[in-house]
Amino acid sequence: ISAIQCPVLSAPANGVRSPTTGSNFYTNTIAFTCNAGYQLTGTSPLTCQADGTWSNTVPTCTRKQCPALTPPANGALSTAGPYFYPNQVTFSCNSGYQRNGVSPVTCQADGTWSNPVPTCTPVQCPALIAPTYGALNPPAGPYVYQNQVTVTCNSGYQLNGVSSLTCQADGTWSNNVPTCEPRQCPVLNAPTNGARTPPTGSNLYQNQVTFTCNAGYDLDGVSPVTCQADGIWSNPVPVCRPRCPALTAPTNGARTPPTGQNSYQDVIRFTCNSGYIRNGAFDTTCQADGTWSNPVPTCERKIILSHHTTTLSLLRSPVTRDTYETALQLRRVKLTDHGATLLQHAYYLESIRYQFYFIISARPCQALTAPTNGALSPAAPHNYPVTVTFTCNTGYVRNGDQTTTCQADGTWSNHSPTCTLGQCSALAAPTNGARTPPTGATSYGNTVTFTCNSGYVRNGTATATCKSDGTWSNPIPTCTRKTILSSRQCPTLAAPTNGALSPPGPAYSYPSTVIVTCNSGYQLNGVSPVTCQADGTWSNPVGTCRPGQCSALTAPINGSRMPPTGANSYGNTVTFTCNPGYVRNGAATSTCQADGTWTYPVPTCK
Repeated sequence: ISAIQCPVLSAPANGVRSPTTGSNFYTNTIAFTCNAGYQLTGTSPLTCQADGTWSNTVPTCTRKQCPALTPPANGALSTAGPYFYPNQVTFSCNSGYQRNGVSPVTCQADGTWSNPVPTCTPVQCPALIAPTYGALNPPAGPYVYQNQVTVTCNSGYQLNGVSSLTCQADGTWSNNVPTCEPRQCPVLNAPTNGARTPPTGSNLYQNQVTFTCNAGYDLDGVSPVTCQADGIWSNPVPVCRPRCPALTAPTNGARTPPTGQNSYQDVIRFTCNSGYIRNGAFDTTCQADGTWSNPVPTCERKIILSHHTTTLSLLRSPVTRDTYETALQLRRVKLTDHGATLLQHAYYLESIRYQFYFIISARPCQALTAPTNGALSPAAPHNYPVTVTFTCNTGYVRNGDQTTTCQADGTWSNHSPTCTLGQCSALAAPTNGARTPPTGATSYGNTVTFTCNSGYVRNGTATATCKSDGTWSNPIPTCTRKTILSSRQCPTLAAPTNGALSPPGPAYSYPSTVIVTCNSGYQLNGVSPVTCQADGTWSNPVGTCRPGQCSALTAPINGSRMPPTGANSYGNTVTFTCNPGYVRNGAATSTCQADGTWTYPVPTCK
């Protein structure tokens, strides 16, 4: 009797059988296994049966399959699935993004991937510092790819450069941070017959220029003038007006005021002593060219008609010759000023008495016009002996007499007055404060604004306006030191992400100081410490904690690195590969550690 044999079985492709040979007799068993990276499909072991057949067919070994991969957000993968052992997949990130993780990944023998799918995070640009006298919006980072930052300048300063900066795909800014430079006002020249201090320049925001006039000239205008935030001077350049020659009072008369008053637009009025009459203008004005508008008048004695009487007069009649005793009387007549004119005289013989009649008429006065910013009443007619009254509009002050009367000689008793803008007394800035504008602004309708220095609070109204009666609408306020609260003086602070505050708060009062620190592997982007100030604000905003940076790694000679650039922030990993025909000597990956060093040096390719 011979033993029952089954057909000889071979090992499956990419697999082995155990035992490797023989074992094909009745009741023998053969077990099958697959090589690494392959999995068995079928039955194992197989038994040689009594009928000379195997209990099942030889199984097969098929490659193990790894799970499907999806590309990272803002990135892509090199090949689509399915993926089998030992396939490799490489990952890349879109422009402006950097890979965080390992690439390539390998489908391993156990059907798992060698590393997780990496992520693509936006490239980060360096922190920005606001320009002096300017600000950033948003004020602090971190700033990543496609973020935009707008730069503005404080009032009185203008931007020199591009106002909008964009974080670019390569981690650099589209432009340099601009600067904020003081606004410039037009260059001012010294007035004719005068000088300016300083003699040149000084035309930037808040600069002041002071003007003076040479000897014999008076300043007509405001000094000093200030370059304002809008690039315009607070007042025009003043004019140096020549002084007029000194005038003396006329003989037998007087001048008002008795001395001085010989600057541009000054007015001197003249009067004559009792018994004298003025021959010339009532007043004279100092003109822009340094001459007077009228000469000094003279004062002449008034003319009084003589008083004549007679007791006997012989009258001869054409018809009869008779002698009459006569008593001739002549009424005394006084002519005043120059307005009385003798038009005719008549005499009548009544018995022995003569009577003389004098008819006197008065000349009309020159028509008057209302002063600028004023009125007169009555408007017309202006005949002897009408009296005209002058008034000024609200906010204006009369300079001169309120009334004038038309005299018999056709002249006015007083000169027409002028109406000038009312003035209030000068206001000083409050102690520990300031006023805007810093000087002047004392005319009717002008408003002065008051502010207090840092750490002080205003007690009173912020503005005062010059009223029509020459008084201010409000008194100057006072600036008192702010009361320092014992707690919750400054707003609550929150620790930055990946950072901490010391002390931790949350309540801080003046003059608390808080130290801002970042966790291991992170660096502070901002100022530390920050201080709670007297005005209840923080000296600086709380900064941010951004990942620490390692030194840049270069690809090995005859090799490459992924990603090709960047990826040197805390936690980033760089993978190294060698060109075909070269073997890597060293670690395939290196990771940026919290202390700013890499886990492994760059390998070599030999």
